[in-house]
Amino acid sequence: MQQLRSAKDEALMFPPEGTGELRQRAIATFMKRRDMRKDLEGEDLRAALKTVRQENERRFRSDAIARTAQSVASPNGLQERLAFFWTDHFSVSFRKNEDMRQFTPLFEVEAIRPNLAADFSTLLKAATLHPAMIFYLDQWLSVGPHSARAGKRGLNENHGRELLELHTLGAGSGYTQTDVRQASLLMTGLTIDRPGAETIFDGKRAEPGTFSVLGKVYGQDRSDIADINRFLDDLSVRPETARYISRKLATYFFSEDPSPELVSAMEQTWRRTGGNLSAVYETMLADPAAFTMQPRNIKLPFDYVVSCLRALNVDGETIVSDEKLGGTVNYLLKTLGQPVWDPPSPEGFESNRASWVNGNQLAGRIVVSRNLINKFRKDQEPVDFANRALGPLLSENTGTLVKRAPNRTAAMTLVLASPEFNLR
Repeated sequence: MQQLRSAKDEALMFPPEGTGELRQRAIATFMKRRDMRKDLEGEDLRAALKTVRQENERRFRSDAIARTAQSVASPNGLQERLAFFWTDHFSVSFRKNEDMRQFTPLFEVEAIRPNLAADFSTLLKAATLHPAMIFYLDQWLSVGPHSARAGKRGLNENHGRELLELHTLGAGSGYTQTDVRQASLLMTGLTIDRPGAETIFDGKRAEPGTFSVLGKVYGQDRSDIADINRFLDDLSVRPETARYISRKLATYFFSEDPSPELVSAMEQTWRRTGGNLSAVYETMLADPAAFTMQPRNIKLPFDYVVSCLRALNVDGETIVSDEKLGGTVNYLLKTLGQPVWDPPSPEGFESNRASWVNGNQLAGRIVVSRNLINKFRKDQEPVDFANRALGPLLSENTGTLVKRAPNRTAAMTLVLASPEFNLR
């Protein structure tokens, strides 16, 4: 865990303007749009709002470019893989609404990355209560049917359902639709203070009364967020949560069929420590297979593009400073089906081999690798490149193909398209 401890001091490359500055920009955007709607109308209002939207889109593209550059440049590989895992586990997408172009980058730097090695309860609360999640799962639209604000808007169960099914217990773990509804009623009151760009608890939206979820009663005090926090704390240490997320972590780091003994050991550590993530990671990495087993998981497109850039010795600053090159990198991610901060659903990106090992995907990776070689480093000596990129994983077959390739670009493309390079 030394790498995670040292990673705390690493200055992130995104958002380029800084976290505090991005949050202030979100606040300024809210205020600007509010004033525009007061002072303008008709075509003037539409034109002014369009200008704000275009500026937000431009800034978001820079944030996304810098996010890719972060993983390319960082010396802390474990941190980067954990950041990807948890950002995907607690998936949000910038496409949800215009404001998410600012909140999605903030979500990763405010809720996810500071809590990678914390207790899961800390990470769960940070992710669940962040404005990005409140927006993405429509929690800000949810109003208790018997609350003071009851009217056109009613109860929205999206957040309650995904909290139980995707973020904690896992599908098929024994919770019921009644649990989903009770959890959703409990969480009414959570909404967004747009001028402040933060999550608040509005008692007038909160459903009055008490709620029973998984056999525990909450809601005795509906004046603040305390009982919601207690509910999240309880979910974080449930045995179903320990089992579900331990297996998901082992699957991500090891294989689609991880050892039951490994998963059991991680689960036991989770339960013994109350969900201390550092301890769970240590148990996982203490397994002998962690450093001896051959790569089995297919690299997802983001992993693939990042590893291509690292193999080509591309400096992260190059990606950030040259907007055209950075835009090309993010475009290539989009063509492979994994654009930055844009999962297809709250379930995140597919991670199984079947989703990414097919003719179109593999052909796309060849095109992408050739593009990156031509744009960045096509002058390298192919055999040296193969040895640097693959090390002991370089197979005899790939080595032979590289030596027989008709030119450098073709030889380097063979390295980046090889089976061993596409696995992790």
